[in-house]
Amino acid sequence: MLSLLFRFGNDSTVADAAAAAAIELDGSFADVIAMLVERGLLISVIAGPIKPPLLEVARRRIDEVVDPGSFQQTTGRPITTGFATIDARTIAIASWEPGVDHGIEEVLALQEAVLAKPCPVVYILDRFALGYRASDFHGPRSIGRIYANQAHLSGRVPQIAIVCGALQRPAALLPVGCDLVVFLETHGFVHIGDRDIVKQMTGEDASPDQLGGARMHFEVSGLCHLVAQSSSEAATLVRRYLGFMPATEHDPPVE
Repeated sequence: MLSLLFRFGNDSTVADAAAAAAIELDGSFADVIAMLVERGLLISVIAGPIKPPLLEVARRRIDEVVDPGSFQQTTGRPITTGFATIDARTIAIASWEPGVDHGIEEVLALQEAVLAKPCPVVYILDRFALGYRASDFHGPRSIGRIYANQAHLSGRVPQIAIVCGALQRPAALLPVGCDLVVFLETHGFVHIGDRDIVKQMTGEDASPDQLGGARMHFEVSGLCHLVAQSSSEAATLVRRYLGFMPATEHDPPVE
C-alpha cells in the first residue's frame, strides 16, 4: 500500500490535477506521481513497495545542471549532495527531494567541505521543512549554522539557489544568502509565514503568489533574479551565470 502526502488542503484541487495527469499520461500511476511532483502538488511518498520517480527528482535536477557523468555523490536521500563540474570547473551541489523535514547535517557537511576547499555552491530547493522541529534550533550544528556558513562563504565563492517548491519559515532564509536566485514560475514560493498566519495577524487573505511567488519576488522584493519555466531552463541559466563568474575570490574573471 502506498500513502501520498499532498501540499494543499484542497483535496478537490489535488484530485483534479491527478485526474488530468492520469489522462495526459495514459493512466500510468508512477507517471502520475511524477507529474504531481513537478506541478508542486505532491509532498512525499510514505512506505509501500512502489518506488516512483519521485525519489529520482533530486538527482535528475542535478544532472540537468552539471556536466554529464561528472557528479560524485557524497550523500543520498533525503538530500542528495556532492561535487561535479560545469564546463570542467568544480562545483558543490545539493538537491532536495520534495517534502524533506530534515537534512541539516548533510547541508553542513557540504558547506564545510567548500569552506575547506572553496568552489561555487548550487542549492536546488524543493518544498522542505527545516526549522519545524525544536531540535532544528538546538546546539552548534543547528539550522542557524547553515546560514552562518553562508555568511562565511559570501564574497568568497558564488552561491546559487534554484527555488523549485514552497519554502516557509526558517527554510525561506536559505535563498536570501545566495548571489543568484532562480525561481520556477509556477512552483517556486518563498515566504516566512503561511496564509493562515497572515490572515490572523493582518486580516488580509493573501494568495501564495502575493505572499511569495516568483513574480512578487522579481518585481517587488528583489529576492528573485531570474524566472524559469522548468528546472531544465533554470539549469541552463545557472550554467550560463557560472560561465562568466570566477569560481572563487582568488580566481581571475572568466575570459
